Amino acid sequence: MARLVPRTRQSGAMAAVLLIALAVAGCHSVTTSPAPQLPSVPPVQRSASNSPGSGASVPSQPPSLPVARVVGARWPLAGSRRPAGALVFHVPIFTYHRIAEAAEAPDALPGLRVSPEIFDAQLTALVEAGWHSITVAQLALDMEANAPPPARTFVVTIDDGYRDGLTNALPIIRGLGLVATFYVVTGRLGEPSELRPGDLQTLADAGMEIGDHTVRHVNLAHLSGPELEAQIVPAELAIQSIVGRRPATFAYPFSWWNPGVVAAVEAAGFSAAVINRPVGPTDWGNRFLLPRTEVSPATTPAVLVAIASSVAGVPAY
Repeated sequence: MARLVPRTRQSGAMAAVLLIALAVAGCHSVTTSPAPQLPSVPPVQRSASNSPGSGASVPSQPPSLPVARVVGARWPLAGSRRPAGALVFHVPIFTYHRIAEAAEAPDALPGLRVSPEIFDAQLTALVEAGWHSITVAQLALDMEANAPPPARTFVVTIDDGYRDGLTNALPIIRGLGLVATFYVVTGRLGEPSELRPGDLQTLADAGMEIGDHTVRHVNLAHLSGPELEAQIVPAELAIQSIVGRRPATFAYPFSWWNPGVVAAVEAAGFSAAVINRPVGPTDWGNRFLLPRTEVSPATTPAVLVAIASSVAGVPAY
């Protein structure tokens, strides 16, 4: 099996390209019934830069249970960190949300909506440059086995469970011979513009991974104990009831997490979890904080290939 080429120092020009290409991570939020505030977990506010359309102030850092959405943050979690002597993986993971034209998704944030034409062009460029895809679940298995996938391996993830992932994205993904991981919010299934329960089986039958993105897409850093479990485990069971197996991987809503949240995800039996953040050279030390790069409609196919190549440490073409 081919081994990944070690990461090399990036040139100033490449760094500039990456800074332009990396979009601010985030997800489309929903309105839910307010959860009771727990005394041990003070409320955390998202900054306007991290929550599009929000006027909230800069997030606080509670002393007892710090909230993290910080580049390079690390927390020692038993069983999740890379053991001594293990190989370092550099597999680019790309995040999408809406794959739709503006008329199909008029309420979508512009930076989170990629047209099918652009989506096709982006993935086609990767395929033509010699890249192939695996799911997050397969990446986790490879990491557990300390067996890196072939060079030029990447991952596509599509968050939030919008139905255009099935109607628009799936035909493109399959047509290119690729696979993807779809992170679904189970409490939204069947709502307008969302996947229906039966759609999950259709995706699974097509070779796609169905991952857990909680029941209602809430900020898990506000929760602990039973409230935290109630967002993670019922979503697992709902997916299992539809596709016949429990989801293997998890995506943190809004990419907000703290040590308690990560520990709860690991304890729930997942093999890996993903967040959105700029990718650094040591970001594969923890399977439950795997970094992803948000892809926007402004990400040109050439830039996407450059990002993937930079992360993996291989030539662009």
